[in-house]
Amino acid sequence: MRTWYRQAEALIESFRSGTYRFDVQAKITLSCGDTIALWSSQDALIIKVVTAIIQDKLKPFLLKTCYHLKGHGGLKGAVRDVMEQLPKYTFFCKTDVTSYYGSIDHYTLLMKLNDYIDDRIIIGYVWQFLNRCVEWGGLYQDSRKGIPRGSSLSPLLGAFYLMELDRKMEKLDVRYFRYMDDIVILAPTRWKLKKAIRVLNQTFSELKLEQHPDKTLIGRTERGFDLLGYFLKPYRLTVSEKTVDRCIERIARLYEHGADSNGIGQYVLKWEQWVFAGHGSKEKGQGTTRSGARPDLYAVVASLFLKLSPDPCKTEQAHAD
Repeated sequence: MRTWYRQAEALIESFRSGTYRFDVQAKITLSCGDTIALWSSQDALIIKVVTAIIQDKLKPFLLKTCYHLKGHGGLKGAVRDVMEQLPKYTFFCKTDVTSYYGSIDHYTLLMKLNDYIDDRIIIGYVWQFLNRCVEWGGLYQDSRKGIPRGSSLSPLLGAFYLMELDRKMEKLDVRYFRYMDDIVILAPTRWKLKKAIRVLNQTFSELKLEQHPDKTLIGRTERGFDLLGYFLKPYRLTVSEKTVDRCIERIARLYEHGADSNGIGQYVLKWEQWVFAGHGSKEKGQGTTRSGARPDLYAVVASLFLKLSPDPCKTEQAHAD
């Protein structure tokens, strides 16, 4: 116990003095095949403290339109609010950034953060966090661009990096929503949308970011668009085809790994709960939800049924063979 207290006191003192140094990250491969880089337990603790300090400094400046931050509504809040506003506008632009975390420029981020954080020690820890070293299979690699995933500080820095865009959009006659780098702009007229897109492109250029060409869509709201796993149209919300496809792939993997019907059923039940949770936007004084606030049950069930059902033509061919 005494040793633990001495270590804790030494850790606190090194943090306060600015002499603490992050260790090398260890990259590991998950069972699903993805690779992630892990911080040590002490590094993760220091990062949480730094996150809390920076969050307290930035809280007055981060807008509610950035939904992925804690207390800003989350994914379901973003979908719900876009659905509520969608029928009021004629045109939309939906886009996101190509490899957002990996594209964030360290120098640009630190210079902007320097305007809000006057503590040199905290800025120093952010610099260490960004310029991390990762070890994998005996090889060491320094990171000169982008921010790491899987830490408490990453979503906060991701929100801050595009804060300038949030403020510019707030001044335009459009409705703007952002969940990390997933951006939706709703406009009443075509020229107002073009003006907003021009501001978007200029800001991306200044921040050294690029729009994802396959995930950028511009048109009339009546066409609808995918957003955060859902497909949105005025007065109609359902699950996107990609979300259904991922569900089917997950079911197939569970089956391949020997999951029984009960295990697969539990997964489908949890998936269904996720699909339908968090969309009810209740009117004041009433217990009913607004029309179109929840995904279309029949469309979701039909999509799953069609994906899971065998192709009749292929089935007949198989029997013939």
